[in-house]
Amino acid sequence: MEFGILVNLVLKYGPMIGRFLWDKVNADQDNRIEILKEFNKKRGIEETLFKIYGSMFSQMLKEAKETKRLNFQSRITEYIDLQINKNLSFEQKIDLLKVELAENLERLEQNNPDEMINNAKTIFAKWSKKYAKVLNPSDEDIKKLADYSKILTNDKMTGKDLFKYLKPILGVTSALSLIFAAMLWAGIGMGVLYQVSIFLLGVPVVQIGSAVIVASITGYLALIPINDKFKIQVVIDGIYNILDDSNQNLEFILKEIRDNAD
Repeated sequence: MEFGILVNLVLKYGPMIGRFLWDKVNADQDNRIEILKEFNKKRGIEETLFKIYGSMFSQMLKEAKETKRLNFQSRITEYIDLQINKNLSFEQKIDLLKVELAENLERLEQNNPDEMINNAKTIFAKWSKKYAKVLNPSDEDIKKLADYSKILTNDKMTGKDLFKYLKPILGVTSALSLIFAAMLWAGIGMGVLYQVSIFLLGVPVVQIGSAVIVASITGYLALIPINDKFKIQVVIDGIYNILDDSNQNLEFILKEIRDNAD
């Protein structure tokens, strides 16, 4: 299935919903050729899928909006390099960069589970070059990317090790937030999830640097082994944060320009 359909799905519905629908369509052996033919007639992606699936597409869209995790069905072994037109909006470029990263990284377990980390590092290196070319990021963001890449190691690691590595890069709160998000995704360490949630949501800002609180949390984190999938998820979440921050910074700049023009 041509990746033009994936691109259009993402631009139409956003990264998560677009990727969910793409995988459904790409795995549909009975209709995939017909979908491609209709799409190549220059129909819009929504019109194409409604024509093929009828009312079933509304159900697919509902499932996509409700999904929390993606279970890819397609088999892709080569790096997916999406074409990102320079005339697209900044937001659209970010959406497609997210898709390209996640499409490549999240399929690793299906293709080469024994070489997951090594292949993830290769994919990450290719994606980083694409990111730099498309968005021309700041030196600070490039450094963060390099720091995240160092997480992708075959060394054994606990949640505490990961926190100690991320803390100087992101600060206490952001480092714990990143680990917290990955733990929610993985469904592990419910005891420490509670502790971290209290820290992030229930502790006054003036107490965030408290050595006692941090020591208590890291004590729990030390009991949690971090596997390869967890490391990769942390990298994905971290990079998404960089991309989202870039978009927010752009929106702030545009707002300032508009306000000053009034």
